[in-house]
Amino acid sequence: MSFNQQLISAQVLVVLLGAGSLTGCGPTSRDVTNDPSFSAGYKQEQVYRLVTPVVLMKGAEDHWKTGTAYYLTKPQIARSLEENRHGDKSLGSIEQSSRLRTKKIIAFHVSPLPFYWHDLIRPVAVLLDGPRAGTDVDIAEISRHVPASERPADIAMPSSNYLQLDR
Repeated sequence: MSFNQQLISAQVLVVLLGAGSLTGCGPTSRDVTNDPSFSAGYKQEQVYRLVTPVVLMKGAEDHWKTGTAYYLTKPQIARSLEENRHGDKSLGSIEQSSRLRTKKIIAFHVSPLPFYWHDLIRPVAVLLDGPRAGTDVDIAEISRHVPASERPADIAMPSSNYLQLDR
């Protein structure tokens, strides 16, 4: 390919990328709370208790377009997240036996090409106890993820290492 052809190809690529960002190509999310094909895991309004303490993080932004920048994570990886997700900060521990209620289920889609990337299921819950009660939190990082062969998504399910259904 000649230099002029490469230059034109680069300009076309820049135009296409710019058009893609203007038309909304890129990460998107949708609420799948009431979609039965995602009902294998969390259900809206279910209440869970934490089996072990977890860390409340505040993202520099709403990374997964769930409607909240707050998320719960495993204590052993909180420091690594602060170092590698620039701007994310640990806000401290959420105590064992604290309750949370599932509020909605969000499918986060990384690419506009459905055959390229799988949806990531991001459950969102509201903390019911402690000084952060009322805070919406993404609980995907303390969930168990099961690839779903019948649909292009993972299914997030409560992990018995972190959550127990409150009866």
